Amino acid sequence: MIFLVNSVYTFEKAYRKDSGSLAIKGIETLTFSFYIVTARYIKNRFNLLNFSVFVTSGYAIYFILKAIIIYTKGIKELAENLSDIRQIVKKDKPIKKEARKRLNNIIEN
Repeated sequence: MIFLVNSVYTFEKAYRKDSGSLAIKGIETLTFSFYIVTARYIKNRFNLLNFSVFVTSGYAIYFILKAIIIYTKGIKELAENLSDIRQIVKKDKPIKKEARKRLNNIIEN
C-alpha cells in the first residue's frame, strides 16, 4: 500500500509540474505496486509457480532497455555538444549598420 500511495503522490507531482518523466515514473511505481498487491493472490489462485520469475524478468528487461535508451540519448547529446561545426556553418542575417557620421555632423552644426 505504501507503493500505491507513493505512485499517487508521484502522479500528482507530475501533474503540477507538467512533467512527462515524472508521469512515467508514476506509471512504473503503479505497476510495481499492483504486482505487489496481487502477486500472492494470483500465485495461490491459479497455481502459477513461476509467476514471480516471469514478472521479475519482465521488469529487469524493461529497466535494462530503459537504461540503454537513456545512455544512447546521453551519448548522442554529448557528441552534438562537442562539435562546433553547426556554430561555424550557421549563417546569421547580416547586421544593418546605421550611418552615424551624418548624424554627428548634424548635431555639431
